[in-house]
Amino acid sequence: MKIHSTELPREAKDIYLKKTQGNIQPPVVSLNELLSEPIAATIDGSLVEVYSQLTIESLTVTITNKLGQVVYSNSSYIDEITVLPISLTGNNIGEYNIEIRYSDVVLIGKFYLE
Repeated sequence: MKIHSTELPREAKDIYLKKTQGNIQPPVVSLNELLSEPIAATIDGSLVEVYSQLTIESLTVTITNKLGQVVYSNSSYIDEITVLPISLTGNNIGEYNIEIRYSDVVLIGKFYLE
């Protein structure tokens, strides 16, 4: 599914992502900064969406619950300007972690499933 910036969800909450490359931890990335950052994520109910402005050969998204159990993991080829929807329907409410990997970049964030 391809999107344009005017088609971003209005009820979704940003998932703040931190880049963890070596010992460097650049500032937090939010959906509002999507125009300047290549990857962002949101949560809307039980739907997580990962947004990309890059073509990525292998984008791996892993979501774990507060016990560290993997509730979602997938690697995908991503076309430029893409949204990757991830349904967490059926999972318990609570805190979750998201990890997004591509090339030598690792982004991590936390969100709450309501």
